[in-house]
Amino acid sequence: MSHALVTIVATVKGSDIPTIRKEIEALGNPAGDEIKEALDKTGVIHFASLHALESASGPDGHLVLEFSGDGEESALLDQIEKDLGEWLKPIFQHAHGFEAAQSLAEFLKSKAHTLKQGYFSTVGLGFAGTPGMSVKRIRAERDLAYHVAGMLPDEYLRHPTESSALKILTDIRQRIGAEVNWKWALTAEPTPLLGPEKSQAVPIPQIAIAGVLNFLWPVLLLTVVAWVITGWFVRWSGHSRLDAFFAIVMATGAVVIATLIVAWYIAAKLRKMEDSDLADDLNPDPKHYAEITKRENVAAQNHLCVQSVMKAGWIRRFLIRLSFFTIGQLAVRKYRPGFLDTLGTIHFARWILVPGTGDLLFFSNYGGSWESYLEDFITKAHGGLTAVWSNTLGYPRTEWLVNKGATDGDRFKRWARGQQQPSLFWYTAYEDITTAGIRTNAAMRQGLAAAQTEDEARHWLSLFGSKPRPSAALETSEIQCLLYGGLKSLKHAKCLFFDLGDSNKAVDWLRSVKSQVSYGDMQPDECAFVLGLAPSILTKLNLPSEAIDTFPNVFQQGMTAPVRSRVLGDSGKNDPANWWWGKRGEGIDGVVMLYCSTQEILECATSELVKNLNGHGGAIVNQVPLMEVTSKEPFGFQDGISQPIIQGTFLARRNPDPLNLVAAGEFILGYPDNRGYFPPSPSIAATEDPENRLALVPGSRDPQTAFSTTVVEAPRDLGRNGTFLVLRQLEQDVDRFNLETGRLAHEVNQEPEWVQAKMMGRWKNGSSLVRNPTFAAKAADRGERAALVTGSAIPASGAGNAAPSLEASVPVPTPVAENTAQLVVRVNAGEPPLEAISEPGPAAESGKADNEKESKTAKKPESRPDNDFLYGRDDEQGLRCPFGAHIRRANPRDSFTPGSQEQIDISNRHRILRRGRQYIPQGEQKPGLMFACFNADLERQFEFIQQTWVNNTSFHGLNGEMDPVLSTGGKDRCSFTIPMPDGPPIKLTGLSSFVTVRGGGYFFVPGRRTLEFLAK
Repeated sequence: MSHALVTIVATVKGSDIPTIRKEIEALGNPAGDEIKEALDKTGVIHFASLHALESASGPDGHLVLEFSGDGEESALLDQIEKDLGEWLKPIFQHAHGFEAAQSLAEFLKSKAHTLKQGYFSTVGLGFAGTPGMSVKRIRAERDLAYHVAGMLPDEYLRHPTESSALKILTDIRQRIGAEVNWKWALTAEPTPLLGPEKSQAVPIPQIAIAGVLNFLWPVLLLTVVAWVITGWFVRWSGHSRLDAFFAIVMATGAVVIATLIVAWYIAAKLRKMEDSDLADDLNPDPKHYAEITKRENVAAQNHLCVQSVMKAGWIRRFLIRLSFFTIGQLAVRKYRPGFLDTLGTIHFARWILVPGTGDLLFFSNYGGSWESYLEDFITKAHGGLTAVWSNTLGYPRTEWLVNKGATDGDRFKRWARGQQQPSLFWYTAYEDITTAGIRTNAAMRQGLAAAQTEDEARHWLSLFGSKPRPSAALETSEIQCLLYGGLKSLKHAKCLFFDLGDSNKAVDWLRSVKSQVSYGDMQPDECAFVLGLAPSILTKLNLPSEAIDTFPNVFQQGMTAPVRSRVLGDSGKNDPANWWWGKRGEGIDGVVMLYCSTQEILECATSELVKNLNGHGGAIVNQVPLMEVTSKEPFGFQDGISQPIIQGTFLARRNPDPLNLVAAGEFILGYPDNRGYFPPSPSIAATEDPENRLALVPGSRDPQTAFSTTVVEAPRDLGRNGTFLVLRQLEQDVDRFNLETGRLAHEVNQEPEWVQAKMMGRWKNGSSLVRNPTFAAKAADRGERAALVTGSAIPASGAGNAAPSLEASVPVPTPVAENTAQLVVRVNAGEPPLEAISEPGPAAESGKADNEKESKTAKKPESRPDNDFLYGRDDEQGLRCPFGAHIRRANPRDSFTPGSQEQIDISNRHRILRRGRQYIPQGEQKPGLMFACFNADLERQFEFIQQTWVNNTSFHGLNGEMDPVLSTGGKDRCSFTIPMPDGPPIKLTGLSSFVTVRGGGYFFVPGRRTLEFLAK
């Protein structure tokens, strides 16, 4: 369906305009009942308006009829005469040249203007915001939407996430197909309105070629003439062909240079004119304003008529042609159909520069209020608006044609009101619907006819009462609950690793437990059931090998594969052969993680799970009881401080630190990642999902095109709303950690807590070294004499052997005032620490001599867990937090390239979502952590951190060092460097491994729909 934007401009006497306006006003805004009924019956007119406008170029005025219709202009004008002649003919009899006996249609055709940007055409631009949509279709699909909305079942309205969208859609189709009046809706029609953007980039070459043909054809013609004359002259004068060629080249160059000079002149002249332009800063006349506003907001749309006056000069005439041309090209080649940039509220609009005058007219039929429409222009399409109207008088000041202008929003709106003319007659064919509603109804009709999968059906149902869910919006109720938080209030927990043996009852077992799995961000009151599937269970669940092959190779290999052990550093005592569970060859098909409010509920849930497994030929391989969530891990450090926050979750809406805000696709499959791409996800052929229950693989359907593309054969997404879980049981040798850090502290004449903090990157209370670099140990009431040191320790008098000298002083923070702080350290390495002394520095109160200063005991800084820092920006040399410290390795932020946002983005590509708890030691086991983390890409996230950052001996330019807290290396290769501000760094050598891996595995944590699919 093509649209005709018909614009009729006839000349009338200025003295007749008041009379004409009264006749127009009698037609009504909104249109009176009789003329509205006549227009409605045509079934082809979308919008129409009629205006009598005074001209700024002479005593005469303009009688303007503008309307938008379905079909060809000539036929529409014949229709206008037939159905509206009795109202319009008396009015147009005021026009110059109209004869009483003349056909109205013929007169209107003679005054119709085709809007183009060429030198010999009527200057203007038309825009259709609902391409391909006829009046009949818009009305029919509106009525269909109301009808279908009334057919939605009550169970969907009450529990939309628990209903099968595809089943609901199928039922509605059957009912629609049985109704003669609605059966047409089951046939999809082409819908250009729902098309995507033409291109992600501005198609500059195509626009440039079209621009040359439209504007520079005189230059091309001049060039050809120059070639002809030059060639003729050279040939006549008897010169050679080579001479002719060079002469033509020179002639062409002369034309090009002349063109560039003209372009330079236009640019220079434009800037000069812009500097001298006067902006109209007056409020519109109150009576004029009242006449305009009393006719607004009578329908879902409004009408706008603006009459402005062109600035003098040919340059402005050329620039407005160029502006219209550029906007038109972008609308055709770049923007989504029906949009100007991102502005999508216009139904139909047009600009026209009335020939022979300086009157620029703008007519628009738009959805919403005048205020919202102008605000949309100001924020979304101000460049194009300014490019046009900057060529008219009184417009807000501009720069280089497109800058400023409409961005000065208040002045622009004041100017627009002053230029606006009352819409005395205005008609709309569908007064209750905006462009957004038309798009939604069109998508609803397409989905009714074409949607074939559960994913499409859900998208279709979202059209009723809400906008379609954006691709980045989480399907919260489809995602297992542990991803939203650590379930802190469910204090009693257990990991149960199971094996389903060789039983063919795996699907039956999964079907029996799928309803127990906990989803969503609302924590269960009594018990949460989290399920992870190991690679070995996929075959037992009858997944085709082609589908299994779509799972990441890392997951299929498993954590215990030799290649994975090399990546993770699992060798020696950490070799999987020595693990308590998850050893190579040990049959583990999955894990159930139970979180319960009481121990009794936990034991009851465990008993039921064991009984159910046994009944299906399976068994529990290992159980690991977990402690309640505590604020500290076994080494005594505050835990859980630096956690990423998933965009789209509740926490993300509570003003989080942007540094930790990470796209959902980094952790949950089926959503965009930090770079806007959908990470690869396990998939299955459409033929394996005959009920179309699974979501489509991302990219199978463009949400902007609704249901216009066929997706029945598109692969289905097994990973949607799922993720990959890493479990590693890490035993921590707390006694050895305290013993060795105490020994090392003695060797460097420091406190054990200082050494431990340097190794970790935080103090035990969670405060970072970056923000809190000093530590003041609690004084022992022993009466030892403290020594103030700035570079090395000073032995106490009569203290026997001197303590080992410090290689550098302990770094201190920069005080707010100009006072300096100096740290007191112990004199004898074998003695307990002394208290810190704070002494006034150079900025101390004047009048006090140095020998009168008294040392005062410093209070330990009131610090708390903090995370709003950047290593590169705040500690580029590692003087506060050493390069090799655990938290700097685990998340380097901008450490490699200080201050670089790109480096932060790179680091965020490797974030993991931790959800671990300490396990409860059994027998002679040492305490430790059941490390658990979620990630969308095991190799890029968990394994990268482990291999490239934690275990990398050359991390950040270091040599022979590994993570001093978490690494699993031996004494022969473990050392740790602490940079110092006033001397060489401290080198701690002979570090033991404090953490031993006792079990581990990779698990796939499916979303709700995938789990239901697997259970079938």
